[in-house]
Amino acid sequence: MPAPAPARGRPLARDSGATALMDISDGLVRDGQRMASASHAVLNLDPAVLKELAVPLLPPPTCWAWIP
Repeated sequence: MPAPAPARGRPLARDSGATALMDISDGLVRDGQRMASASHAVLNLDPAVLKELAVPLLPPPTCWAWIP
């Protein structure tokens, strides 16, 4: 899995006119809707495209076996 590289995106965001950034790691749907609302924009997610891009979840590591 690639490591996040937020520093690479900052110049692109700045040059595109962005004045703020938001971490959407908790979920594109929830955080994306918050971002769109704050920006007075509409977020239109296509479920078919998202399904194609989704990465299957890996099973939890065995060290978590004690968690019910």
